[in-house]
Amino acid sequence: MLARERLAGWFMGELFDGLYDELSRARYDLTVYRAGSVEERAEFFTRLPANRNADALIVSGFSATDEEADTLASMGMPIVSVNSPYISCCQASVAIDDEAAEAMAVRYLAALGHRRFCYVGRTDPLTGKEWGFDARARGYKDEIVSLGLTDCGIHFIDSESPRSAKQVIATMLAQPERPTATLSACGLTTTHCAWYMSCRQSEYESPKTFRSLALMGPTWRNPLD
Repeated sequence: MLARERLAGWFMGELFDGLYDELSRARYDLTVYRAGSVEERAEFFTRLPANRNADALIVSGFSATDEEADTLASMGMPIVSVNSPYISCCQASVAIDDEAAEAMAVRYLAALGHRRFCYVGRTDPLTGKEWGFDARARGYKDEIVSLGLTDCGIHFIDSESPRSAKQVIATMLAQPERPTATLSACGLTTTHCAWYMSCRQSEYESPKTFRSLALMGPTWRNPLD
């Protein structure tokens, strides 16, 4: 398996767990390679370690460039893509419709009476076309426009900075018209916790005036429900 995401993240943990359940029953082993940086990605496609002793390859979290797709095709093994919109080099794919999920979340909160929204994502150190894009943010923006709601901003939390979540909260509080609902799509448990604690410690304590809905993360109680 070749993974773009941090291996300690919630999504990768769930993916590993599911793969292990299925592969172990069929008596297959799972070897993991991380493409968490330009250097790690280049090393994989240069050395092709998976070509030495593997029956299939799972690529998670990014799309292969044309050159990488040619390299994967030369390996002569089945390839499954996870969460990638470009699947020309794969024999099968599975993906979450993040754009539709975000739009549904906006409609749900709008039905509860909310009209001023913010989107809170996670700062991604891997940017550029070759690393994909944030479909959740696009789904959020499109639905806000479609329903005639007020977009109070798109913010990003740096999971490596303890102060990042508090800075986002401070920015929201400083607005003339504060958002009454946020959509959080941060994939790391630690980032969710930072957001949760910052909401609790801020003026956004009352669930009667503010709701925060997390679309991607471990099963835990809505921060302000």
